[in-house]
Amino acid sequence: EIITEILIPAPQPGLKSSYRKVRARRSWDFALAGVALALHFDGVRVAKSRVFLSGVAPVPWRAKEVEEEITGKELTAGTIAKAGAAAVKKAEPLSKNGYKVPLLQAVIEETLETIRP
Repeated sequence: EIITEILIPAPQPGLKSSYRKVRARRSWDFALAGVALALHFDGVRVAKSRVFLSGVAPVPWRAKEVEEEITGKELTAGTIAKAGAAAVKKAEPLSKNGYKVPLLQAVIEETLETIRP
């Protein structure tokens, strides 16, 4: 069998998504830390959210703490800061990658800042 077509539905109204990664070099490289998110907005409030982190676990990591912090709320500076802090609150970095904790928090906050309505 050969795949000849893939149909992707049109995005729903109010959907915004983004992916951002931080890497050591400007050229192609593995992510040191990254965030992929899809947010459904109802006006200025986040109605539904899905947030995944990369570069911090062997597989993409769903950040339910971030989702819980932003869902039902407007993305204000305070909400964004709380979401970033929630993402790393339970972080247990290995001995040589503790630098990823503040890096991850910053990339989450920056991505939320750029995606808000």
